[in-house]
Amino acid sequence: MGGDKMTHDNVKFLDKLHDPNFIFELPWFYNNKYALRCELGIGTDDKEYMDNAYKRAVEIFNIVFDKKPDLYFFDACIYDYSCVSAMGFKTNIGVMVRAYKEELKDLAFLQRNCREMVKVNITLDDIEEDMMGRNRFFVYTDKKKIDFDKILKWEVTNAWHYVHFVSLDDECIFSIYDDRGLDIVFTSKEKGKPFYEKLKPYLLEYDIERMKKTFE
Repeated sequence: MGGDKMTHDNVKFLDKLHDPNFIFELPWFYNNKYALRCELGIGTDDKEYMDNAYKRAVEIFNIVFDKKPDLYFFDACIYDYSCVSAMGFKTNIGVMVRAYKEELKDLAFLQRNCREMVKVNITLDDIEEDMMGRNRFFVYTDKKKIDFDKILKWEVTNAWHYVHFVSLDDECIFSIYDDRGLDIVFTSKEKGKPFYEKLKPYLLEYDIERMKKTFE
């Protein structure tokens, strides 16, 4: 993105992200072969732990995205299928997200740059199928001033859950699961190996043998 010509591989990867039948299994690390798991929260007290979690998230983000991600995406609950314009969004899908009032402010920050929405076939087990589903919003970052640090802080503190960042060239998805750590999933060993080397100081020791086996 960002003015660069999109390659055939970029298009295939983007198509996969847009496919409503694509299964986004979390945690990324345990459901994908080519993935890295990094540790965030480190420290002896709560403040030190959370400060390190945010600091390390920003450092890893800057390593993975040397400029900025091409896009990010997130899922939002549909609480009322009849509410087709709850936030003034225009889309050819015809189904809009209606969030609880306390979520509106955070959603608005993300949605004002959103160019498209993809309805995904996900329902929550404890809610009747016709009452709740999820929509997937894709936000392209070209020519936009987006406060990525703010989104990262939300992710670390679970204020917003989950925003997934994407690099089309490196074919990877970056996702913070909470203050403990984050996952980065790749489409191939070739795409992931350079980042395995760059991110060794951040890799979670508990899963290091699996990552060594995959990328060395």
